[in-house]
Amino acid sequence: MTYNGWTNYETWVLYTHLTNDEGLYHGALTAAREGPGVLRERVLDTLDNLVSVAGDRVGSSDPVLALLRDLMLTSLQNVSWGELVEALKEE
Repeated sequence: MTYNGWTNYETWVLYTHLTNDEGLYHGALTAAREGPGVLRERVLDTLDNLVSVAGDRVGSSDPVLALLRDLMLTSLQNVSWGELVEALKEE
């Protein structure tokens, strides 16, 4: 199902977040120049870092963290990385 002209909601929402924060935006542009696989890995690394920081604060064995990470990973599986890269390159 398409969303706001994008392949799906997950692609649109990730693009929206990546382009609404200056630091994320510049990092995404750099990764996009290297290709969809690099962008995907950078996003996954960022997610892992966030989960790690949250784990340090609430305890790494907190089941809510595992749930949030699983939900985010599932959503990222639906992202059209090629479409995202092309849109970032057009910025």
